[in-house]
Amino acid sequence: MKGYVLVKKRERNISILLQNPILKKRLMLYLDSGVVAAPYISPESARICSEAGVGYVDLSGNGRLTFDQVYIEKKGQPNRFAEKRDLRTLYSPRAERILRVLLQNPEERWKQQALESEADVSLGLVYNVKRMLLDREWIMVEKDGFHLNNPLALLLEWEKNYMFSRSTPTEYYSMDSVSENEQKIAEVCRREELVYAFTGFTAAAQRAPHVKYQRVYVYVGGDVQLIAKRLNLKEVSSGANVVFLNPYDNGLFYGREKLDVISVVSAIQNYLDLMKIPMRGEESAEFLLQTVLKARWQVK
Repeated sequence: MKGYVLVKKRERNISILLQNPILKKRLMLYLDSGVVAAPYISPESARICSEAGVGYVDLSGNGRLTFDQVYIEKKGQPNRFAEKRDLRTLYSPRAERILRVLLQNPEERWKQQALESEADVSLGLVYNVKRMLLDREWIMVEKDGFHLNNPLALLLEWEKNYMFSRSTPTEYYSMDSVSENEQKIAEVCRREELVYAFTGFTAAAQRAPHVKYQRVYVYVGGDVQLIAKRLNLKEVSSGANVVFLNPYDNGLFYGREKLDVISVVSAIQNYLDLMKIPMRGEESAEFLLQTVLKARWQVK
């Protein structure tokens, strides 16, 4: 049996490696047993190898080997070599600005300098984030720039690492109805020229109504006590129906929209927040994902 093994110290954009003409020529000579080996092969990289007719094995327990009458496949094993530092960097507040831009514009071709400007971050951070996304096979690099090719995978991993608690809440009680609170808060913010954006169920109801709700969540870039005073809200430690959130980073406002008469966070931010909000938040998030985001990205 002939064979050719390409060993990688770490997974680094297998699709690009397989486009290398020299490697491709060698693999074509041994297509029945060509193998890529690495400490970890992600599901996306495994798919690319399979479509290219190349086998793969990793040290995390995943593999696919096909030759002669032999067919061996095992998948679904987690990465034993995942770097916690890598996750902390990719999902840090400043790096998240880059992710929001990419997810909001998944088909846009980006040059690093343009992305630096749009996300308002350093060029070095753009380079590092790009490298980490390449490692995961989530972006495609072309002559006119790079773009997301798997926005869903990025969003799902981000959600697992997203910390809603970074934004400090201040809780109040109001005698008004939900819709009255939303309209009055929006009016005060406009009058006082405060940057704001509703999230949680309020934002979801503007895009994909799914559940009834009694609590309003809103990011405010300013003095929330001013709003509370204008609306005669009572600060409480329990039983709140109005929650003001002090955003941990201004990037949370990226992609906000004016729907009806109020400003709401982007659908991306809305999904992340809903997944961390109790009382049917996860259910509402899943409905938003299925009806809005997947439709926008044209994925199943």
